[in-house]
Amino acid sequence: MQTLVLCVIMALIAAMTLKWVLARYYVSNRAYKSNLAYAHTSGFFTYNQSRWATITPPSINTTTLDNQSVTLRCVSNCVGAGKKTYQITTDPDI
Repeated sequence: MQTLVLCVIMALIAAMTLKWVLARYYVSNRAYKSNLAYAHTSGFFTYNQSRWATITPPSINTTTLDNQSVTLRCVSNCVGAGKKTYQITTDPDI
């Protein structure tokens, strides 16, 4: 009887430990993918902005980075001088 109880307790401890390890993995993986997507969109915006000194900024620009679609779209004051507002969107499933 003691062996059975000890075996059940050890199995529960192992299950809880595995649950904790997997939870940490999922959180760290989600944070990594989020940071990667942010770096891609920031780099894409900076790359496009650096070219705007010599050309007229486009109202929409789309590319693919690491099999993820990234779209840069002008949302306000797209024509003429002054402050322009842009929106960067990526695939929702990152």
